[in-house]
Amino acid sequence: MIDSERLSALLGLGIVPSVLRELGIDAESQTEEVTRFYHSKLYELLSKPETGMWHLSPILLAEFYREELETGSFEVPEEQS
Repeated sequence: MIDSERLSALLGLGIVPSVLRELGIDAESQTEEVTRFYHSKLYELLSKPETGMWHLSPILLAEFYREELETGSFEVPEEQS
């Protein structure tokens, strides 16, 4: 399992910027949208190593975030084996 320090770096340098791009959010000019993302349930789960959500693609994570904005929640499909 990834440790919290490495996950934090991975989120900040790769995952979050990629998800924001998928959402069409410019991190430099849309700071309120970025703040909203960091306060989302998705980010809360994404930042916990034990959830394994950091393995998911930025496209899928962006879909979850859109669903959360529209409905207040999102459903993560069970992992296929």
